[in-house]
Amino acid sequence: MEEILYIAETDERGALSCVWVQPAHQRTARVFDPSTDKFSPEQAANYSGASSDEIIDWLMARSA
Repeated sequence: MEEILYIAETDERGALSCVWVQPAHQRTARVFDPSTDKFSPEQAANYSGASSDEIIDWLMARSA
């Protein structure tokens, strides 16, 4: 199964401000756009820059 990489960007206080997404087999990441990107917690993924729970919560709040 192909894994997506989600990368947290945080502000100066350490709060999550946005998430970048790098689909499998792509060389660059881009900012997650809820109008075109769909997040599924069941999909295999790696998380970087913050805990997976924080990133998943952020993505779920914007994907609803």
